[in-house]
Amino acid sequence: MAIKDRVITAVERLRKANDEYYSLEFDTDSGQVLNPGASEAQLVDVERRLGAPLPPSYRAFLELHNGWLEFSGEAMVLPTDEHDKPWVVKRTKRFHDHIREFEKTNLLQHAFFVMMGEGEPNFAYFDKAKRSADGEMEVVYWDLVMGDLGRYPDFAAFLEAQATSMERLVAAKK
Repeated sequence: MAIKDRVITAVERLRKANDEYYSLEFDTDSGQVLNPGASEAQLVDVERRLGAPLPPSYRAFLELHNGWLEFSGEAMVLPTDEHDKPWVVKRTKRFHDHIREFEKTNLLQHAFFVMMGEGEPNFAYFDKAKRSADGEMEVVYWDLVMGDLGRYPDFAAFLEAQATSMERLVAAKK
């Protein structure tokens, strides 16, 4: 399956599972918002911040959706213009400080954050030191309380894993 098709399928599965879960668990709408796609100028700006070409699966996502609000609780897949916002800069510093203090590692040395929320303990980032021959970067999903929640070879695999996890929660609720 082509990378863009994988992303489209994963997004649709996860969006649907999130909606179902919120309906079953809270009798409310999930509140998630998939923004319209990013412009080429916005993609170039993210590449500048990343210091490298965008991983193909992440580029495909951003071309389709420039961010995903309420992706996981209040955490969002960051829109292209959100990376330099004061709250993101502050939150990024807190993640770095926490990891150095409690994990005694420089785990985030090569991190480029793609998912976080102002009050959420979980986040996801690209490990820029782990780039494959096809241009993809490993996605690390981390929680400040539980630690490493998973590592995925690309952004599409991260979305697929999130969709599978939510689909299991929905099935358990039914």
